[in-house]
Amino acid sequence: MIQTVITPKPLSPAKAAARPLYAELADSLQNLIEQGTLRPGHRVPSVRIMSRQRDVSIATVLQAYTVLENRGYLEARPQSGYYVRPRALTSAPEPRMARPMSKPSFVGVNDLTADVMEVALNADYVPFGSACPHHSLFPTKKLARMLGSVARRDPRSSAARA
Repeated sequence: MIQTVITPKPLSPAKAAARPLYAELADSLQNLIEQGTLRPGHRVPSVRIMSRQRDVSIATVLQAYTVLENRGYLEARPQSGYYVRPRALTSAPEPRMARPMSKPSFVGVNDLTADVMEVALNADYVPFGSACPHHSLFPTKKLARMLGSVARRDPRSSAARA
């Protein structure tokens, strides 16, 4: 059961009379969502329960939920109810235009390639980016015994086929 802890700002009698009940309910629920009382992914009370809690009609609750859905705070899931919609992350500011360099500079891959090849030959480095494991990890002796055994039992299976 969700109860509103927020006391609404007092409105002038003229404004209070002119403001629809569904708008007040929608603002109240929006405040609960913004304060974190209702969190993204959580189910809000059903239309009937909210109607009983706030002592308003079902149509008023439906209108308030529709307003919050249009504002992007709620989402309706068929045969499940209304849920708090995850807030979209604020978009990052557009990057500034880079200033071109004052004079061109040479960009080559030969130095980088030479450095990579030099490190690959060094035994102190482990190539984590490589798709080939170290040769000591292969069971070469066992594999040779198994291939020899198969070749002795069925020489035709090991012969190259043209």
